[in-house]
Amino acid sequence: MTQIDTSALARLRDMIGGDEEDLAEFIEDFSEIAPDLVKQMVDGIASGDWNTVKIASHSLKSNSKDLGAIALSDLCAAVENESAQGEVDNTQEKVEQISLEMENAISAMQALDLAAV
Repeated sequence: MTQIDTSALARLRDMIGGDEEDLAEFIEDFSEIAPDLVKQMVDGIASGDWNTVKIASHSLKSNSKDLGAIALSDLCAAVENESAQGEVDNTQEKVEQISLEMENAISAMQALDLAAV
């Protein structure tokens, strides 16, 4: 199962001055936004629009890191760098990995006891 860095969630909670309800809202927002960002990456690859791939992977990288999904953030960073440098031979495979890791991360976040974070 995907690991979530709960210390990242604690930092986010402290930064926003919130509680577990606020964290739950961030996770809910992420679970709605993340699939759209992955779709933008897939569509960008299909059309050869590497700038779209770069922007979507950057957004997902930042959001996932803030929520403690470090493996997802690292995959997104790799895709962001590859698209920026034009080294896109393995990008589609990485985006498929991102899609799976995103689903796992969302499930892991939703299973957390946010009161204990």
